[in-house]
Amino acid sequence: MYKMLAYRLGGGKGKIYLKLDLGIYAKEGKDLLKWENMSLFLKTVHFFFKPLPDVYTVETKRSYERLRNSYYGDLIEKGKLFRLPNGFDPEILDEIGVTRRAVSEKEKVMITVGRLGTHQKNTELLLDVLSKVDLQDWKFYCIGPIEDSFKGEIERFYSEHPKKKDSVIFTGMISQKEKFEYYDKARVFVLTSRHEGFAFALVEAAYIKNYIVSTDVGGAEDVLDYTGGVLFEPGGDGVYREFAEEIQRIVSMSDAELDGLVVDDEREEMTWEYILSTNEAMSLVIK
Repeated sequence: MYKMLAYRLGGGKGKIYLKLDLGIYAKEGKDLLKWENMSLFLKTVHFFFKPLPDVYTVETKRSYERLRNSYYGDLIEKGKLFRLPNGFDPEILDEIGVTRRAVSEKEKVMITVGRLGTHQKNTELLLDVLSKVDLQDWKFYCIGPIEDSFKGEIERFYSEHPKKKDSVIFTGMISQKEKFEYYDKARVFVLTSRHEGFAFALVEAAYIKNYIVSTDVGGAEDVLDYTGGVLFEPGGDGVYREFAEEIQRIVSMSDAELDGLVVDDEREEMTWEYILSTNEAMSLVIK
């Protein structure tokens, strides 16, 4: 805020663009972006801050609707607030030599990607679910760095379920090429997070034709515009059962049913090139 104010007071003629990653912003169930819920201090801050940017963007439909119903809602009518979803850059795959497979060529593989063992990622829920699911001839790869505090939970999981060692696999840190090769072979991407802004892993999974099984967190609803999937309420009483039942349902499918989980298309509308060339906010920023 101070840099924007200094820029304006200093006579800066350029445009200020603010790309928001709107996460949890509530206290005791009250949305603190609504004027009536703000303290006097916050009202003062938002009053002086709001006029400074020329263009605001948010990443998700939910964030956009939240701002529509907040102190910032009038910015939509003024043509200053837009939704700009996260996209994918296909050149990444070209540079590392990964070509997206046809859906019918994918393997019986499920993956999750992220910082495993953090409170946010809720990996303990995933292990609870996998302890009850019969994966049969499927493999489940947990991809990403593992918190030291969580390694004991993994050891306990294998100790209690020794037959899972060959079907539930923690890769640890791997290269970008290896990560995208897992996306490419996988049919299903699983996310058990308690909360997210707009997880890039969801964009990656959707672009590379994964079926999404996720908690209903930031970005999950949006990527289902492009791929198949199902969402569950994080923290809900039945979330453990819902995840387990959905994964078991997929494991039990025939090859033809698996091929029908997602549409085998190019997903051009998910690319940054398409998004930036068609989004109204960008046309205002680069004028």
